[in-house]
Amino acid sequence: MRTRAVAALMLAAATAGFVWWRNSQVADLLDLSYVLDFSFRIARGELPYRDYPFVHAPLTFVIQAAIIAAAGRHYLYQIAYACLAGAAATVLTWRLLQQDLGRLLPSPALAAFALSMPLVCLGVYSIIPHPFYDSDTTIAILLVTLAAWAAERKHFPTAATFGAGALFVLPVFGKQNTGLAFLGAAVAGLGLLTVVEWRVQEARRGYLLLLAGAAAGLLASVLAVHFIVGLGNYVRWTVQFAAERRLPPLADMVGIYRDARLGWWLASAVLAWTVATLAPGRSHRTPAILVVVLVCLPFVYLLVAAVRSKDFWDFADRFLSLWPYLLVSSALAALAEFRVRSGLARIWPFVLLAAIHGCLMSQQVWGSTYGIWPLFVLLLATVLSAAMRPLAAEAPRALAVAAFVAGLSLAYGGWSYTVSNERLSPANVFDGQLAGSNVPALSGLRTRGRWLPDFDELVAWSAQNIPFEDGIILLPGEDPFFYATGRLPRFPVLLFDETGNPYSPGEYLQIARSYGIRWLVVKKVTQARDTMYDESFAITELAAEFKPVAELRNYRVYRR
Repeated sequence: MRTRAVAALMLAAATAGFVWWRNSQVADLLDLSYVLDFSFRIARGELPYRDYPFVHAPLTFVIQAAIIAAAGRHYLYQIAYACLAGAAATVLTWRLLQQDLGRLLPSPALAAFALSMPLVCLGVYSIIPHPFYDSDTTIAILLVTLAAWAAERKHFPTAATFGAGALFVLPVFGKQNTGLAFLGAAVAGLGLLTVVEWRVQEARRGYLLLLAGAAAGLLASVLAVHFIVGLGNYVRWTVQFAAERRLPPLADMVGIYRDARLGWWLASAVLAWTVATLAPGRSHRTPAILVVVLVCLPFVYLLVAAVRSKDFWDFADRFLSLWPYLLVSSALAALAEFRVRSGLARIWPFVLLAAIHGCLMSQQVWGSTYGIWPLFVLLLATVLSAAMRPLAAEAPRALAVAAFVAGLSLAYGGWSYTVSNERLSPANVFDGQLAGSNVPALSGLRTRGRWLPDFDELVAWSAQNIPFEDGIILLPGEDPFFYATGRLPRFPVLLFDETGNPYSPGEYLQIARSYGIRWLVVKKVTQARDTMYDESFAITELAAEFKPVAELRNYRVYRR
């Protein structure tokens, strides 16, 4: 027990420390501003979906709104949240690894710790270090998994099992595509288990309780949404409009599997399983060594690439190519282990696979994997256990060695991938000196370049020249202006990109009139390399009533 507590504390402290350090080095202002400003609106009493268009599920924004309402506007609270949530996700993954590996193999502690180590630099808040919905959705999935497995381990007590089932709906309110895929796969999997294990009374009762809890949780959620913001409003923005703007073509979804390396790596995994299955005797070391070598080939390749690579873009491509390999190999491993495993462990790899593919619908492997690496690690454990289990007496030792090699490779590769900021490359976080903000609400926020000092100038100018109650539009909306100043937004949308903005530039003037907008602020050079809005057209449409009144270092200010 003491050893486990020390291991958990080490993983939690290392992850929290890394996330804190990342926050001192980098900030993606566009994504950060979106979360902060909309959360501030909610904290001030405005309701998304009902009061203004909003395409994202509410969980992250409600959490941050609660923090703002309880503690005020101070970015150190958001940093603390990211540190604690990141640490919790790493520890939850480590605990789930212990339980999953322990179902099939004795002494899984060392392997679980080795596989959890990469999450220090690949955790839910390690790559993008500020509060975000993909990351919170992964935490929700980990919590639901732990609750369901705990109920099963305790022989399905009625209240706990029903409650665990009710939690199945939680990821849906984190990120709708990930959560809906998770919920659908979990319900389908439980239905399959109920049929397969119908004669086992305790199991049948437990699965039916989980399904009943899921149904009750979904019904309660639908009713809550209906009475708070309107179910029609919620479906319109989070399902219909979001699908119109972000649903990728099928070719893009399957394109991740068109990789020449995938065939070789899958062949090594299948060969490893074949050798383990056909290994003579129960304690031969030679087959075990060969299995470890074959299973670890993709990770050794990654480690060599990380050490030798001088091109971060090329290495990021190689590093992320582990995802299609892991998705296919874990599906094959789960199929091979279906009869060997029992209970929820039979279906859970498929539930995680569904959730991951739901997440990848947003921006595929390159853009969507930053917050789901704990799910990668859980599926990797499925692959390793399937390869090692047939080795019998040599299995625990072989698993520990393979887990150590894979964990070391992922940790080193993850460090290189994260600190290179390749995932943040759509934003210019590479040029200039580190700089922070002098605005009290943004204390602790730092990134490279003049973005924050220039934003401070805008905040100071606004405080002196713009009445506090006047309505303001900021184009494109990549700065946390409303969170920083405490002004309540008047315009329905805050970020003028194609994902969440239903209005065309031609409609801006009419909407500005209807909401009494008096001021327009245009950012000259954006941190985001592609803001997906046409500034010149927007200014042309607004020019009839908005006239320039100030020229700041990186902002032009217009008054109506």
